[in-house]
Amino acid sequence: MTSKTATRAAAASGKGVHQGQPAPIDMSTLAEANQANLEAVMASGAAFFDAMTTMNQELAGFATRRLQMAIERSEALMRCDQPETLLQAQMDFSRHAYEQYLIEAAKLMTMAAEITEECWRPLQTRSLSALHQLHRR
Repeated sequence: MTSKTATRAAAASGKGVHQGQPAPIDMSTLAEANQANLEAVMASGAAFFDAMTTMNQELAGFATRRLQMAIERSEALMRCDQPETLLQAQMDFSRHAYEQYLIEAAKLMTMAAEITEECWRPLQTRSLSALHQLHRR
């Protein structure tokens, strides 16, 4: 066996570790880190699930309100006896619907930004904690 082959074999078997080589992995530290990572991912997932439930409730409520208004407005349109009255009622309905959609869109965007922050917070906290632990070493 040549000296190069012997050196490779010793390195592969973990024998003859020289200075400059990485230290062996501490499995308990690795397990603790993985546990903390898993907890952060689970907290993030739970926050996402709760937030999506809230957002779905908001969307369902908005759709219900819009449907109710559409029914009410269609009844009002059927009572119109003049083309001008019909046109004005339709324009009012369209303007009001447009305004409601803009308000709802803004509300949903705000909710989405809050959801993003809530879901990332556990992951960010865990990442910062791991970074601080690395700096202490």
